[in-house]
Amino acid sequence: MDHPNQNTMLLPASYAVISEEEMTYLDGGQSIYLGSAFNHDIYFNTDQFATFCQNAAINLFVLMSNYSFWYIAGRVQSGLSNGLSLSGTFYHTWDKMNTWSRIASVGVAGLAGVYVYSQVMNVIRTVTSIYDQIVNPMPSFDAAQAEETAAA
Repeated sequence: MDHPNQNTMLLPASYAVISEEEMTYLDGGQSIYLGSAFNHDIYFNTDQFATFCQNAAINLFVLMSNYSFWYIAGRVQSGLSNGLSLSGTFYHTWDKMNTWSRIASVGVAGLAGVYVYSQVMNVIRTVTSIYDQIVNPMPSFDAAQAEETAAA
């Protein structure tokens, strides 16, 4: 040891000592400086923007499928209240449409089907999760599994 105050530094296993330049490089252009206003720097964070775009697309899809389902349900209810059967409501509405309206109605029906499927799957997963929490609140670990985990 060259200096009397030089000791071995003990750090956590996940701690890495790197310089500021390397940290900037590791970010990889994650945020882009846009300017400052009122003594605050304004950055454009690409990861947050990507997450926002994904959430906006998913929410738009869910909103459109939900609206499609309720539109079809409203048309069926209107036909039934006018004295038509379920098939009579379909044929009455279908005969009044042109080609593009028919194509659009197939798309709306597809979105409504996706919405119903997602709601049913959500209910099934919720009920299954509740059942699993009641029946098996804690996972059981046997000795062989613990030995395999320790050996790995």
